[in-house]
Amino acid sequence: MNLKAGHNYTLRAVAEGANVFSNWTGSITTNKNPLAIKMDSSLVLQANFIPNPFLPFKGIYNGLFMTTNGVTEQTAGMLKGLTVRPNGTYSGTLLVNGQSHGFNGSFNLALQATNQIQRAGSQGGLLLVKMTLTRSGDLTSQVTGTVSGTSSDGPWMAALIGDLAAASR
Repeated sequence: MNLKAGHNYTLRAVAEGANVFSNWTGSITTNKNPLAIKMDSSLVLQANFIPNPFLPFKGIYNGLFMTTNGVTEQTAGMLKGLTVRPNGTYSGTLLVNGQSHGFNGSFNLALQATNQIQRAGSQGGLLLVKMTLTRSGDLTSQVTGTVSGTSSDGPWMAALIGDLAAASR
């Protein structure tokens, strides 16, 4: 394909095998994919790939979260059915304060993800979920992180830990 100077293009790096896209280097350094460019005769780009870090974490995770002040209906709950796929995308449900809240997204290459879950003001408003995929010494996969929000007593933050379900290992 011949690209013409001055024209706009969208480039998409496509990984093969057990690799994932990492970033672009050269005249432009970014991890955006696809990448919108305006072609220039001096433009140099290289797509970089790394071994897929998500493969050891694929499966379904379930876990609990609660504050250090103990279990209350407004500040404790369950992570249910967090499904991590081989490409790092995920979906799951957070159960808190008598309600079920679905969420989804993608882990970054540092194995981290953040979600904002909108709730009605009467339920406490916004929930912030921060997750990291981890492996313990015995190679058990877990998701750890925090869930934070606001209750009638004010802001709270709870530690989150979830284990890979035995059937999905």
